[in-house]
Amino acid sequence: AKQLERRNAFITRTFGRYLSDDVVERILDDPRGLSLGGELRTVTVLMNDLRGFTSMCERLRPAEVVALLNRYLECMTAVILEHEGTIDEFIGDAILVIFGAPLARPDDARRAVACALSMMLAMDEFSAWCLERGLPQLEMGIGLNTGDVIVGNIGSERRLKYGIVGATVNLTSRIETYTVG
Repeated sequence: AKQLERRNAFITRTFGRYLSDDVVERILDDPRGLSLGGELRTVTVLMNDLRGFTSMCERLRPAEVVALLNRYLECMTAVILEHEGTIDEFIGDAILVIFGAPLARPDDARRAVACALSMMLAMDEFSAWCLERGLPQLEMGIGLNTGDVIVGNIGSERRLKYGIVGATVNLTSRIETYTVG
C-alpha cells in the first residue's frame, strides 16, 4: 500500500501541472499507458506564439509584461487542459503542447485541431481584455503537426521533465512561424 501511495504521489507530482485532472486520474487507474523512459510515439504537436510580444516588451513596464503574459498563459492553459492536451513547456510567450502522450487516444489529432480553434476564440477574449486596459493588441500564430517523436523524461538528475524531441517538433515550430496571427 505504501508503494502504491508513493507511485501515485509521484505520478500526480510529475504530471499534475501539465495534464488535466481526469487524464492524471486515468494514469493512476491504469499506469500501463504511461512510459517514463524514452519511446517512439506518434503524436500531434501544437505550438503557438504571440506576434509582436517581444517588441511590446520594450514599451511596457516589467510588471505589465509579466501580468499580461501570465493572463495569456492562464487563458491558453485552460483551453489546452479542456481539450486534454499535455503542456510540454512554456517558451517565453510560446506554448508547446502534446496530444498523444503520456496517454495515446484515437482522437488525439481531432482534439488538437479543436484545441487550436478554441485557442483562437480565447485569443479574441484576451485581446478584448488587453484593449480594456489600454494594452497593445496582440495576435497569435498556431502550428499543428502529427508525426513521430521521442517522448520521455528528459534532462539531468537535478532537473528532469517529461517532454518530446524530434523532427516533428521542429517542423511544428517552423509551421507556426508561417501562420498569420
